[in-house]
Amino acid sequence: MPVDISEESLAESTRSIRQEFPKLVVRPIAGDFLKTLSPPDELRSRPVLGFFPGSTIGNLSDGEAERFLRTSRSLLGPNARFMIGIDLVKNADELVRAYDDAQGVTAAFNKNLLERMNRDSVQRSIPVSSFIVRSGMTTNPA
Repeated sequence: MPVDISEESLAESTRSIRQEFPKLVVRPIAGDFLKTLSPPDELRSRPVLGFFPGSTIGNLSDGEAERFLRTSRSLLGPNARFMIGIDLVKNADELVRAYDDAQGVTAAFNKNLLERMNRDSVQRSIPVSSFIVRSGMTTNPA
C-alpha cells in the first residue's frame, strides 16, 4: 500500500512495483502521510509491514513525529511491523558541503523543481533565473 501525496508519482511507482512483483497485492493511497489514512478493507486481514524510508521523521517537530507514529500504528494495525529510516546526527559543516556541492547538483535539482512548477502551473510566473541556491542548516533545539 504505497502512500504519496503526488498521484502521478504514486501511479508510476505502483506500475513499477506491480511489474517487478506481479503476485504482490498493491493498493496505492494518494494522500498526506501526516493525515489519517485508511487502508482498503481487503488488506486489513493480511500481514502488514509499514516502511517509511529516508529520514523525513527528523524534519518533524516532536509533536508531529508522535502524531505520525500514533497514526501509523492505527493505520497499520496491532500486529503490523514498521520499519522507519532514521538518520544519525551529522556534522553541520559536512551537511552544508554535501548540499552546497561544487558541481551544482543540488542547485540544479532545486531549480528543476521550480521549472516543473512553471510547466505545471497555469500562471508560469516563477523567475527561475533569479534564484540563487544556498545551503544552510538549522538545528532542532529539542
